[in-house]
Amino acid sequence: MLVRVSYTRSESIGAQFDEIQNRMASHLQYEDWSEFMVAWRRDTIEIYEDYVRKARSLHSPVDN
Repeated sequence: MLVRVSYTRSESIGAQFDEIQNRMASHLQYEDWSEFMVAWRRDTIEIYEDYVRKARSLHSPVDN
């Protein structure tokens, strides 16, 4: 899912996300759009960064 993260140092914004309050909040810092894996479990949204695993060669290098 494409996600754009925003954050603020303001303590007037609660821990629970409120879309209306987020629209009216000032001093928000925005990150660039990024791709995340998102899971919605019960009343919680979990956001995971993309996990990249380097592939290894199936063939051994040949010495010449």
